[in-house]
Amino acid sequence: MGALAFSGAARAHHGWGSYDADKALTLTGTIREPLYENPHTGLKLETKDKTWIVVLAPPGRMRNRNLTPELMAAGKTATVYGYPHKTDTSELRAEWILIDGTTTQLR
Repeated sequence: MGALAFSGAARAHHGWGSYDADKALTLTGTIREPLYENPHTGLKLETKDKTWIVVLAPPGRMRNRNLTPELMAAGKTATVYGYPHKTDTSELRAEWILIDGTTTQLR
């Protein structure tokens, strides 16, 4: 999988305190760009309102839970539940993801 055009801020590893745990969101959309690299996997999720950058778990945890790059392929529908970033209004840290009928806890 090639390098993706995620912004530097979105790709930077920041502490979980950067996310607002008081404002949980559930988003459903189409995966546009999967990212499967350290320190965290992620994806661009296109919803009807906007495109989100969704931060997932580290690659090792994803593999242990059978969330392979193939499962997160562009064009698939996904639902994520998580917390929005406090300053980057297009970023979400996911707690779980639903793809192909299977819900996987990420934390």
